[in-house]
Amino acid sequence: MKSYVDAHCHFQDPRVDDAREAWLKAAADQGIRQFVFGAYGPDDWEFQQVISDRYPGVFAQSRGLHPWWVSQASDDEAKRAFEKLEQEWKADHRFAFGELGLDFLSRFSADERTRQVQFFEAQWALYQKYPRGSLILHVVDAHDEILERLTKTGVPLRGIVHSFSGNLEQARAYRSLGLHLSISGGIASRKTGKAFRKLKETVVSLKPSDFVLETDLPDQPPEDLKGELNRPESLIRLAERIGEWRGEDPQLVLERSSQIARELFF
Repeated sequence: MKSYVDAHCHFQDPRVDDAREAWLKAAADQGIRQFVFGAYGPDDWEFQQVISDRYPGVFAQSRGLHPWWVSQASDDEAKRAFEKLEQEWKADHRFAFGELGLDFLSRFSADERTRQVQFFEAQWALYQKYPRGSLILHVVDAHDEILERLTKTGVPLRGIVHSFSGNLEQARAYRSLGLHLSISGGIASRKTGKAFRKLKETVVSLKPSDFVLETDLPDQPPEDLKGELNRPESLIRLAERIGEWRGEDPQLVLERSSQIARELFF
């Protein structure tokens, strides 16, 4: 029986509430049977637990403070959330650690970026103190900043760089630290432009064992779902596109990705 893994998604997102049951059935019909949660903030963690209790073995949970959440939270909210994260992480549950990271898109102000750095470093220090579980990194326009911090530690790393958007040099730097690149569904669209071409060239140049596949649902839908919520079956289309580029059987791409994701998160 086929059993594929979506290496990063947000099935706990409230936008999915009315579709969750139907999507899970449709996904299972196509062999997509396990999903890795990306985390956002404390309310999100609690709902992950509710869904995981309802579907044992289907979801892998995570705990972390997403840079978007950090940017929007008040000082008091952020402080209390980090204290809760610290308590949960010390309890040694089998969670992934993240999403944590930096998102330096232009829509974030200098103050918001400073706050992101503050809470990334606090979470990173917590992980180094209790280095268990796999990491889930959210990095946008800040790969060099993150890599500079990661390379200063002697802690062995495992996990993913979610929705990787960097170049080949950065990809190889992450791999040298033990992290895998997670390629998201948005790349399955027939985009143009320098940034897209560079990312495509990177994906083609990666070693087969360097990357995993994710949908990031309900976000980053492929082109034919533009304006709609992303769905689990877009993982199949992503594998088809990457297989086309790399000259590989899409099923082999999916099986390899799923094996890596399963070893990291389940």
